Amino acid sequence: MDYSAPYHPFKSPAAKQRYLDFYDKKARHWPVPAETLTISGTYGETFVRISGVPDAPPILLIPGASVSSLMWAPVIERLSGEFRVYAVDNIYDYGRSVYRRKMTRAEDLMGWLDEVLDSLGLDGKVSLAGLSYGGWIAARYALHAPSRIAKLVLLAPVGMAPVRMQFWIRVAFLFLPFPYFKRSFWKWLFADLARKKEFYGSRASEEDEISVAMQSFKMKNSVMPSVLTDEEVAGFQVPVLFMIGENERSFSPTGSVKRLKEKAPAIVIEILKDAGHDLVFVQPEIVIEKVLQFLHNRKLE
Repeated sequence: MDYSAPYHPFKSPAAKQRYLDFYDKKARHWPVPAETLTISGTYGETFVRISGVPDAPPILLIPGASVSSLMWAPVIERLSGEFRVYAVDNIYDYGRSVYRRKMTRAEDLMGWLDEVLDSLGLDGKVSLAGLSYGGWIAARYALHAPSRIAKLVLLAPVGMAPVRMQFWIRVAFLFLPFPYFKRSFWKWLFADLARKKEFYGSRASEEDEISVAMQSFKMKNSVMPSVLTDEEVAGFQVPVLFMIGENERSFSPTGSVKRLKEKAPAIVIEILKDAGHDLVFVQPEIVIEKVLQFLHNRKLE
């Protein structure tokens, strides 16, 4: 793969322009003032969206797979009111970050985050939050560099239980050029959101971010998330909030909760009603309230 091509990691100059135009249009709806920064490092260029009070405690947000920092829009307003928020586009995923080398191991992602935190001047404690695949990255980083992390927020994270085979089968069908499979996948994974009227103007639309990105970016093999071992689950040295929707379908919510209670009883567990993998989008008020209570050491209700 030619990492030096001016349109990398896109398929063509036209594909690059299409995606970035779409991305920038969507970014104009970011609900709070923000500045942006591009960090150059060993793995490429990382795009960071920075919001919130400059002198407030820092928190870094890692998005889920196949989405960008813009996915945090439903919760960013309240979070920015109390924290200095750094929302990154994952270096090896969709968004404005550009990878310059192949990433094959979790250690590559850990090295990437080391450089990001160094470049942002976050030498002390920073809270870390991730959704889904981003939750797996965040969890692994907290194990990798616990002295750098204040608190860890895991929202529907993969890695606490095996991903169901049904999920992978449905993902495989996304690569077929038929809109039916995409609509079917989102309605299955985001079942609670799908029942909301606005769903049909977002995830089910032909012009949602993931569809535009899949048509625009070159294919690559992402670092596969591994299930944390019992020793790793019990080995967190920082306070952890684990939040999951009761209707989670990518992995077993009951199995994850049972395992955490047995292996790491100190982890704070929140189970949201009427939500699944879409918890940030379908229950944003409840999610951010629980997260802020955890970050500020207030009693969760």
